Amino acid sequence: MKLEYVPREALDELLDLIEIAEDKSKIALIDLLRLLMIHEANAAHILNKHWDRFEVSIFGYLQCIDIKDPEAKVMQNYHLGSLRMLANIYQTDSGKDFLQGEDASNALLNFCNFSLDSVNPKVVFTAAVVIFNQVLCFKREKTLISGALEHVLQKISQTITDPLLTDNEAFLGLLLCECRIFFMNKNACEFAKDKIPSFRENH
Repeated sequence: MKLEYVPREALDELLDLIEIAEDKSKIALIDLLRLLMIHEANAAHILNKHWDRFEVSIFGYLQCIDIKDPEAKVMQNYHLGSLRMLANIYQTDSGKDFLQGEDASNALLNFCNFSLDSVNPKVVFTAAVVIFNQVLCFKREKTLISGALEHVLQKISQTITDPLLTDNEAFLGLLLCECRIFFMNKNACEFAKDKIPSFRENH
């Protein structure tokens, strides 16, 4: 079976399984979903029918886990796999169009903002990649700054100056993400200058 021709019923069953699976099975299923999300028909069906499950089975589920626990390797891998799956949404027009919605965009940014606290630098880097993609692809009111994006900027400024952040890739990912948010966005620059003390001190 070719991944771009998976029946909708099978996609629905996959989301059912992700919701109830545990440990390594959950990681394997989210990785399969990652591969499916690069195809237009799959992305359109999954996002439009099952986004609420993303918010429960991925966003909500992981926000109940201690992402600062260095021993929680399985959950770190599920977290990383989930972010890589979200990054693949931007490979389809259906995915980019879906994430123009304010509710979906804010939910995604809030999840990525949460992810920047992870003890795993790969999670931090991949969350920065997803934020970068969302800001890059967002077509509406690019010069404005939403509450979710304000929180992201605050968290990036805190994380990027944290002496505990020693991973170079994560640091560069955050720096690039921050630059993309500021690019041709006067409101974002003014917000950072006026509201984020660490930004004024370190930029």
